[in-house]
Amino acid sequence: MNFIYNPLITKKPHDTMKNISEFLGVEYDPILLKPTIFGKPWKGNNFDGIEFDSISDVNVGRWKERILEKEAQIIEFHFDTLMPDFGYSLEYDETERMNSACEHYK
Repeated sequence: MNFIYNPLITKKPHDTMKNISEFLGVEYDPILLKPTIFGKPWKGNNFDGIEFDSISDVNVGRWKERILEKEAQIIEFHFDTLMPDFGYSLEYDETERMNSACEHYK
């Protein structure tokens, strides 16, 4: 089985974590659906201070509210060929990406 990142981890966490476990060759355990650090419960890490006790999709797609358009264009400039492999679509055209990178690095 070839594993490629699946953005459904927040929509179908049980199925996705079972697939990841299989790919890694480790036994699936429901604890994989709970955030922990060294086995201790952890309420997650996010910009809004929301505490989580399981995988959540509350912040999916909110990147547009969190970074500048120029920053997104620079990210796409560097990773445009990889993003589709990980389930991300490109939001900006090649000219926008190149112009933002040129401006950033000048």
